[in-house]
Amino acid sequence: MNDITTGTAAPSEIMAMERVERNAWLDMFLAAPTTLGAGATARWERNGAYALIAESAVPIAEFNRGFGLGVDAAMTQSDLDRAIAWLDRYAGENWSIQLPPLHGAVEIAGWLERRGLKPGGTGWARFHRPVAPLHETLSRTDLAVRQLVPGEGAHFGATVVGGFGLPEMVGPWFAALVGRPGWHIYAAYDGDMPVACGALYVAGEWAWLGCDTTLPDFRGHGAQAALIQRRVADAAALGVTALTAETGQPAPGTEHSSHSYRNYQKAGFAKAYVRPNYRRS
Repeated sequence: MNDITTGTAAPSEIMAMERVERNAWLDMFLAAPTTLGAGATARWERNGAYALIAESAVPIAEFNRGFGLGVDAAMTQSDLDRAIAWLDRYAGENWSIQLPPLHGAVEIAGWLERRGLKPGGTGWARFHRPVAPLHETLSRTDLAVRQLVPGEGAHFGATVVGGFGLPEMVGPWFAALVGRPGWHIYAAYDGDMPVACGALYVAGEWAWLGCDTTLPDFRGHGAQAALIQRRVADAAALGVTALTAETGQPAPGTEHSSHSYRNYQKAGFAKAYVRPNYRRS
């Protein structure tokens, strides 16, 4: 098993990080419009041992994976076989199973490898931080950051599509999160034009930061640093005590070139662990 943990989080914190991320993504799939587009069907399944999401019309790992393994119940080999069968049936062909460093992870890694799945790529870096004031501005920007209100969902949807390069049919899906309970959605504006965005999902004492993206022509203008700072401040006002987020883990020696990775580090987030993505080789 590759670099699955760096030891900066206690098992209870890892559990909480996995749980709030899982709940955010499952609720995101619940919010999907009934008709996304030709051939598109957002599916999800959850039991105590795992969560599964699939949207083969959006063939990237974020939308096609098994995660939250062992969060609410111990994972068994039967659970793993059911998860693999479900992903084979519904997910895009490059689906993955993400393995957090919880109790039993080494044994589960062996089960995965015996079924022909191996860690692919460099994995996802999971970050966390307590909610505490950011005493200085992370980055100066001329862009205006504000929270979106119902009726402005299209601003979020269009920015997600343009920033991540996703199919147009994803726009209404993300637009549906604006005003949804638990979700706080933000955009950075150049005049009247939304050019960057980010989401805050709150579930009790923990919150998850995600959906961070910027339109290509506006990268390097400090939008994401400003969006992180705003979400940290708002999370504190909402009574949240801890935050988590994730980015792709850069290859060794290239961390300085990953803007997302560096933005979270600059905002006081510590890397808790790297979660490998198990895929068919």
